[in-house]
Amino acid sequence: MTPPANQYEISIYRVFPWYFWTMLVASTVVGQVLILRGAFPDEKPGRDWQLGLLLILLCNSILVFVPYVRGYTYFERADVLTHLGFIQIIQRTGRFSGELIYPNIHQLVLTLSYATGLEPMRVINAVSGVISLFSMLAAIALVATVYDRRRALFSIPFVCLLIGGTAHMNASPFAQSMLILPFVLYLFVKEQQTHAFAIRLALAVSLVALVIYHPLTALFALVFFTIYAVFQTSVVRGALLSSDAASSALTGSGTVRRLTLGAFVVWYYNFAGMLIRAESVLNTLFGASNGESQLDAYSSTVSRTSPAVVDLLRILLLEYGISMILLGVSGLHFSKMLVKRARRRLSVSVFELSFSATAMAFAGVSVLFLLFDLIVGFGRPLMAARYFAVLVVGSFFFDLYERLNWDPNVPRAVVVVLTILVVLSTLGAHHSPLTMRTNQQVTDMELDGAGWHLTYSDMDRPHAEYGVDLYRFEDALIGFHSDNVTKDPDPPPDHFGYADGETLGAEYNESHYLVITSAGRQFYPEVWPDYRQFWRYTAEDFDRLETDPTVAQVYANGGYDTYLVNETITPA
Repeated sequence: MTPPANQYEISIYRVFPWYFWTMLVASTVVGQVLILRGAFPDEKPGRDWQLGLLLILLCNSILVFVPYVRGYTYFERADVLTHLGFIQIIQRTGRFSGELIYPNIHQLVLTLSYATGLEPMRVINAVSGVISLFSMLAAIALVATVYDRRRALFSIPFVCLLIGGTAHMNASPFAQSMLILPFVLYLFVKEQQTHAFAIRLALAVSLVALVIYHPLTALFALVFFTIYAVFQTSVVRGALLSSDAASSALTGSGTVRRLTLGAFVVWYYNFAGMLIRAESVLNTLFGASNGESQLDAYSSTVSRTSPAVVDLLRILLLEYGISMILLGVSGLHFSKMLVKRARRRLSVSVFELSFSATAMAFAGVSVLFLLFDLIVGFGRPLMAARYFAVLVVGSFFFDLYERLNWDPNVPRAVVVVLTILVVLSTLGAHHSPLTMRTNQQVTDMELDGAGWHLTYSDMDRPHAEYGVDLYRFEDALIGFHSDNVTKDPDPPPDHFGYADGETLGAEYNESHYLVITSAGRQFYPEVWPDYRQFWRYTAEDFDRLETDPTVAQVYANGGYDTYLVNETITPA
C-alpha cells in the first residue's frame, strides 16, 4: 500500500503507518509466546514452538530487509561506502589493498557479486540481512546445545531478538563479525561436548575467519575462552561446580586460545595501523594522551544544549534500554550464582557460568571505554556484553519459574519484558530522529551528484559540504584512497554567513564548491525540531543561497546540489 521511496527519507519509521509497526511487534510477541508455551510443565512436547519461531523469523526478515522493500538504492552512508572502495580495488587489481586488514566481508561480497552478476553495491546490504538471520539461528542452536529442552525454550525468545541494533543493517567488518560470534560459540560448545573431528575442523576454520573479520571481535572471543579456561581448571571447577555440571566439558580450551591468538599475531603483526592504535591506547591509559572520552563528549553536549528530560529518556531507552535490561537480568543471574556458591557448589553448566561471567566482564570493559578515549566507542564492548548476557537471561527466568513452583505470573512477567525488548529492538534497528540520528539511505541522486562532482568539477578547488561525506562516495565510486577530495573539508559557515553579512562569498578569500543534499536540508528541522536556537542552518538560509549574487548553482538533480561560491575577500 505504501509506494516505494523516490527521494531521501530521514526516517524509515515515518514512511509506514503506525499500525504496520504495531502489527510487526505484536506478531513477534505472539511468536515468542508460542515458544514459551512449550516450556510449561503441563505442556506436552509439540511443534507449536516451531510455528512461533517461524513467525519471529518472518518478522525479523521484514525488519532487516525493509530498505529493499522501500526500494533504496543502497543503505549505510559511512564506513560501508569505504568498504565498497576496498572491493573496487580487489576488482581492478586482483589483490588486496595494503591497508586492508580485514578482507573477509569484501571477499564475501565480491564472490556473491560474481555469482549473481549484480554490482557489489546491490549485494552488500543483502549480506547484512542474511547474516543477521543466520546469527539468530546460530544463537538458537547454541542455547539448544547448552540447555535442556524446557530451559532452551525459555531462552530462544530472547536470543531471537535483534539485539545488535543498527549493526544488523551495517555491512562493515566489526558488525558482521559480531553477528558471526554466536556461530563460533556454538561450534566451540559442540566441540567441547562431542570432541568430533568434523566440528573441530569447522571451529578452526571459523576461528581463523573471525580473526580476519575484525581484530577487536577476535580479542573479545579470547576473553571468553580465557574465562572459560579458568572455570575449567580442576581447582576452580572442583570448588564452584557440582560434579554433573563440571563434567559437561571434558577437554580444555587451550588449543582454541592458542589458535586464535596465533592467527591474530600472524595476520596483524605487519600492519602499522594496528601498532599505532595499540600505542594510542597505552598512551591514553597511562597518561600520555589527553583525548576526550565519550563521557566527556556527552557531558559537554548535555551542558551546552540543556535538552528536555523527555528527550534524554527517549534516547537513553532506545540506545541503551536493551543493554540495561539484559545486563541487569544477567547481573542478577550472576549474583544468584554467587549466593548459591556461598551455600553449595553450583548446578549450572560451565558454559552458562562462563557466559554470565563474560557478560559482566564486558560490562566492566565498556565502562573503561566510556571513561577513556580508547580509539573506539564504549558501544563495541557493550555490544559484546549484550551478546553474552542474552544467552543466560532465559535461564534466569526459568530458574525463577521453577523455584516458584511454576507460578504463572513468571511467564506473564517474561512476556512483558520480551514485549519491551521487541519494541526497543524494532525502533532501534534503523537510525532515525528518534535517537537524534538520520536514516542511512543512499539515493540515486546522491550517487549521480557525487559522480558528477568527481568527473567534472575542478578538483584543485576546495569544497564545503553539508549532508554528505563526499570522500565516502569517492571511495565507493572510484576506489579507496584515491584522495581526489579531502576527508576534512571546511564546513560551511553558520547560516552561510547571513547572520552577520549579506553574501556567502564574503566568508571566503578564494572560490569554493558548496555541496548540499536533501539529508542536510532536513537535518535540523527533523532531528532537532525543538532546539531551533542551536540550528546552524535554517530553511531561510537555504533560500537565500538561491538569490545570493556570489553563489551560482552548477549542478542540481532534486536531491543533490552543487554551488560555486565566488570569493569577495581580497587576499592580503
